[in-house]
Amino acid sequence: MADFFFIGEEELLVAFRLVGVAGRAVLGREEALEAFLQATGQAKASSSDDGLPAPETGKGAKVLILSSEVAMSLEGEARAWQFRGDYPLIVEVPRGRP
Repeated sequence: MADFFFIGEEELLVAFRLVGVAGRAVLGREEALEAFLQATGQAKASSSDDGLPAPETGKGAKVLILSSEVAMSLEGEARAWQFRGDYPLIVEVPRGRP
């Protein structure tokens, strides 16, 4: 079980992996929602058709780190999860200045 799990853009995922944080790169709301539901234990991970294991899901993490873009796209779901007061706790990484 990882203590931290990141969901967001590929560039940020690479940076988080360099410091030992696992994660999942997503494109768009649908992928972000799937990753969020898996990380919070609300959905099961699916395996691919070719028999390879599903991507790491983050289930069991204590802190879920979301990029600001992902957090905006999942605002309702993230807020509802936070009100439950359950793990993982959600932290948003704000976007830097352009």
